[in-house]
This record gives sequence, structure tokens and C-alpha cells, in this order.
Amino acid sequence: MVQFETVVAHVGAHKTGTSSLQDSIFKKSDEFLGHDIAVWRRWVFTKAITGPYVRNRRREVPEDTLKTLVPDRAKHLLISDEDILGGCNIRGETSLYPNAAGNVLKLFKIFPAKRYELVLAIREVEKFAASVYIQRLKVGASMAAQDYFADVYALRLQWSELIQRLAEAVPDNCRIHVLNHDHEVNPRLVSLFTDLLDTDLGPFEFSSESNSSYGHAAIEIAQAGNRVLETPEERKKLRQFLQKNFPKQKGEVLNIIPVGVKDALAFGWQLDCVRLAKINAPNVVLHDSF
Repeated sequence: MVQFETVVAHVGAHKTGTSSLQDSIFKKSDEFLGHDIAVWRRWVFTKAITGPYVRNRRREVPEDTLKTLVPDRAKHLLISDEDILGGCNIRGETSLYPNAAGNVLKLFKIFPAKRYELVLAIREVEKFAASVYIQRLKVGASMAAQDYFADVYALRLQWSELIQRLAEAVPDNCRIHVLNHDHEVNPRLVSLFTDLLDTDLGPFEFSSESNSSYGHAAIEIAQAGNRVLETPEERKKLRQFLQKNFPKQKGEVLNIIPVGVKDALAFGWQLDCVRLAKINAPNVVLHDSF
């Protein structure tokens, strides 16, 4: 089995500009390989574990699957897939990404390496929750925001708890890099990848249309349309139409979270920033102030 010198695993989180970043990285995959860096697009890891670990209840990834995943001509691996953390349907969950630690360890088993660099961009939890709800609409849900957020445990959605779980689970040869999401997060992530791989990756172009958010009109149309459309194909066409014609406009404020939940999420984020700043695990690197 191939052992990489370095595996840089960008694991999201969801709704932090990952689609745009992944599109940009994949377009340069041949250039990366010229620097002895293999690049895998999203879904590679997800597909690898879905069959052997979920459907077939196996403890090992089949050897033929490994051969399709692990290249034999690269020294380093850069993988970007937010689904490594698991699902991000926060409704009814008492913690963010409860399966994240186990999934990361499965990733490391699939891709052996001398050194692991786990990269995670996090986001103000109120904005994260709103984006997660909109993503649910994009994939076919029709639940009204009032009903969706009625079952959200606002004060328990803590990034610090997730990071602490990861820090305790990963091996000694793994560092966890944490960034706070902002409009420049993708250029900052590329800069971090450059440092971790000790390679000049050149200029990147990021598209704002990779997975554009819904505006207010799109949200209302999606709620109604998803209720009556019968097939995934029809709902996919609706999504494409809405993203093209009714995207969220610059400066548009989406007040979709009920006030009480919104206040609780904002208060929870303030508390979580304090906890984040106090994380003293030796394998956690905070690249921003919280």
C-alpha cells in the first residue's frame, strides 16, 4: 500500500465556500501532480466508505477499492471533502458532526501517511445554521424555517467541542488547523496548503457560482415547489433555475431564523469563541483569533 509523505485533508466545514475551492483545485489537478501532489475531488472518500462500511458492514476497505483511490506516483495528497465530517443536518442533533472523529480515522486508514494536516474552516453558528437550512431546500426539503429551527439545540452546537473531539482522536502525527470563515477564506486556505506542502501552487480563480445561495424569493419558491414535485430530477431542475434566476444578492439579509433561536445561536457563538480561544491541545493550530 502506498504511504504518502503528507496528506492534507480539507474537511470543510459545510457552507464555508468549499464548492468553489474544490472546483478551483480540481481544475489544477494536473499541475498539482507535476509537483508530486495527487488531488482527489469530493465524493472519493465518501464513496469509499459508503459501500464497505455502511452497505456491506465491513471493517476493511476492499483492496480493489484502495487501488482506485490511492495513486502510486505522488508523494503528497491533497483531498477536499466536507462530507468526511458526516452529515450537517443540525435539526435534532445535540452536537456538530457526531461521526466526525470516526470518519477522519477511516480516512487515515485509507490513505496512510507519515504526516497528516487536517484543515477545518468554521463559521459563526447562526450563519452556518441558516445556510444548512437553505442547503436542505436545495436537495429537495420543503419544511418551513419556523418548523425546522424549532428542533435545533442552539446552545449545544459548539465548534470547540468538535475540535476537542478531533484533537483527542487523531494520532500524534496529525495537526488540526482551524480558520474562521470570511470572504477571503479560500485564498487563505490555498496559502495554508502552499505552506503545508512547501510548494508554490500558483494563482487560483474562485467562482461565486459553484453553489450559490438562495435569495428570499428562491426560498419561498423552493418550499412550495419541493412539496409538489415528485422526482429528484424535477427538484434538481428547480434548484438550477432558482440558483440562476433568484440567487442571494450582495448585501441581502435573510431573516429566516426565528428570533428566539437566532438569539440563542448568537449567544452560543459568543460562548464558543471563548472556549475556542482556550483550547490548548498541542496538535491544534488556531489561525485566527476567536
